[in-house]
Amino acid sequence: MTKTILQRLRVTKDDNFVVFLIGMHFKNLWKLHTWVPSVFILPKILNELTYIRESGFLGYQMISYFPPVIAKYWKSVKLLEFHTKNRDENKYPAWNRFTQKINRDIQVEIWHEIFQVNEGQFTRVYNGLPVYGTTRMIQIIPFMAIREKAI
Repeated sequence: MTKTILQRLRVTKDDNFVVFLIGMHFKNLWKLHTWVPSVFILPKILNELTYIRESGFLGYQMISYFPPVIAKYWKSVKLLEFHTKNRDENKYPAWNRFTQKINRDIQVEIWHEIFQVNEGQFTRVYNGLPVYGTTRMIQIIPFMAIREKAI
């Protein structure tokens, strides 16, 4: 269980980053054999990204488990695009199995959205929540410290 932070916090990031939302839609839920393998590959894909630092991958947050929706955070659109176009089979075996499965069976549909967040255009305030979303990848500042700075 993730520890809850019992104070008001502000989260900021001083440079650009990308939010990549990706999700799945299952055409026929009763055809378990067509979509269950795809769902079980997802944790392996996220582990591959997490341990290859040069990929530009900053972290992720599961938004929904069913249907799966994941927010992935990247350093730049350029690194995200490079990753999607240049998947080394040795570095990313789970990703390659996943794309082969998806391309072979149209019962699983994939959607995604990309948001470029520019320097100075992001802030998030937390109060009584566990570390969640963008907080996993960036600096957390106690809210009172921000107010004292502004005065």
